[in-house]
Amino acid sequence: MSLPLISWAVNLVPFQDPGRLLRQQRMLSSVNAMIELGVPLVPLNITTPEESQEIQGWRLEETIVETTRTRLDAQGAPFPFVRDLFDRAAQHAKKQGHLYFAIMNGDIILQPKLFTKLEEFIEVGMENIIFSRTDVEDFPPDFQKRRNIYVVGQDIWVVKTDWWEKNRNLFPNSIFPVRGWDVLYTSLMLCHSTAYLQNTEGDLCYHVRHSQGCGNDLYNSYNFDIEHGKWRIYSQRHNHYQYMVLQFYEKHQRMLNDEENAQFISAIFTPPTKEELDYSASLEKAFLEGRKESYMKVVI
Repeated sequence: MSLPLISWAVNLVPFQDPGRLLRQQRMLSSVNAMIELGVPLVPLNITTPEESQEIQGWRLEETIVETTRTRLDAQGAPFPFVRDLFDRAAQHAKKQGHLYFAIMNGDIILQPKLFTKLEEFIEVGMENIIFSRTDVEDFPPDFQKRRNIYVVGQDIWVVKTDWWEKNRNLFPNSIFPVRGWDVLYTSLMLCHSTAYLQNTEGDLCYHVRHSQGCGNDLYNSYNFDIEHGKWRIYSQRHNHYQYMVLQFYEKHQRMLNDEENAQFISAIFTPPTKEELDYSASLEKAFLEGRKESYMKVVI
C-alpha cells in the first residue's frame, strides 16, 4: 500500500455507559487491526482536560481547553468544538510532516477496503475525501439482515493538511458530536475544494445502529442556528443532494456508482454566489436578533 502516513484523530471519551464504551472499543480494535495490516495510520486522541486518558498505542494531543462547559453551560458535558478538533489534528499532522489528517467519529469500525478506496482518491489529487458508513444491526454484521449506506450523514473526513490551514476560516465552530456539523463540513469541502463524498460502495466502514442525537437542547439549538443562519446555503446544498440520491435509488433500485455520484456532486456543490451569501447573512442576522439565549452571544 502506497498511502502516506496519516494522522488519524478521534475524540476518545471515558464512557460509563456500557453501550457507548463497547462501540468505542470496537472502533479502537478496528484501528489497531488496520495498523497490524500495515495501513499507515498514526492514531491520535484529541480530547478535553476533563476526559483526558492514556490509550495504549494512541498519541495524546494537547487537550482541547475550550469546551461547551467553559463557553456555554457550566453544568453540561464538556463537548469539544469541531473546528478546534480539525485544528489540533492539522497541527499534529503538520508537525509530523503528514500530508493528510483524518477526523473520525468514535463508533466507526474500519475495514481494509476503505483504505484501498482512499489510496485511489489520494493518487488522483483529492484534497478532501469524506466517507459515509454502512449501518449494521450488530458486529460482526449479519449479512442476512438489511444493511444500508447512511446517506444523510458522514463519519470520516480525510483532509489535506495544507488545504485546511489555508481554508479553516470557511468553517463554523459547531459542537462535536452534536447533529448537523457533519453535513455542513462535508458540504463546505465539496463546494470549495477538489473533494469526493464516498457513499456509493458499502462495507468500507461499519456503524452499529443505536439511538441518535444529543440530549442537550442548548447544544442542539446552537448547532441548529449555525446550520440555518449564515451557513444555510451549504446545508441546503446537502439537503438537495440527499433528495437527488434517494430519488435515484427509488427510480433505479440501486445506489449511484462513482461516476454518477461525481456528476451529482459537481452539479450540486457549487461555490455560493454573492447573492446567496448575502441572503444567508441576512438570515443569520434575523436569528441573532430573535434569539435571547446566552449562547448566541458567543462569536462563531
